[in-house]
Amino acid sequence: MGLGYINDKIYSGQAFGISTHLPSFFEGSIGVICPACPQPGINMVMDISPKDHVYNIHLAADGNIRQILKAKKFDEKDFALCDGVAYMVANKEYLEYLKSVSPESDKEVSNPLREARSVVLIIRGIIALSCACHTIARPNGIFNMYHGERYSNTDYAAGKTLEQFKETSLPLELNYNVACKYKINIKEHMKFYVPEMHIKVHQESCQKQFK
Repeated sequence: MGLGYINDKIYSGQAFGISTHLPSFFEGSIGVICPACPQPGINMVMDISPKDHVYNIHLAADGNIRQILKAKKFDEKDFALCDGVAYMVANKEYLEYLKSVSPESDKEVSNPLREARSVVLIIRGIIALSCACHTIARPNGIFNMYHGERYSNTDYAAGKTLEQFKETSLPLELNYNVACKYKINIKEHMKFYVPEMHIKVHQESCQKQFK
């Protein structure tokens, strides 16, 4: 067993049964959560007014197309010890989800010309969800892009990381460079914004609504 994994279990408190003192969302998790963001059941009480902006959940999503994996031989015995219990989503479950997504209903975000140059790649980048205020990655908020950046990828990671707040009424906000398109099929209980550097190349209507 890897020494790094053992250290993570110790530092996270999982080796000492810390899960019994945390909400069920963090059961078995060795990821570090943002200590400054609202964490229901940890650093805040639940009988507060959800209208108070102090308790807003600010999330940011962004991709990195340079974090790639080329096609090559792999050692079958080389496997992840902490698959799905830190920041990356569980890969097997994630791949099964992608197979279930209809190609007709899935929207492509990334540039197809950019993808055409990456035919020998197994992984064509990653997308990460983090707290927008403190840039700390969310547990189960990072995932691989196997076919370029698509809405289905972000759907899955957002769904996994937002499970923590499913029993709360805390206001949710997502900062995403394609928020203007991504929000179309999302219920209005979440607010959307486009980052300052991205909004400059959006059309005027987007700049007025999502800035």
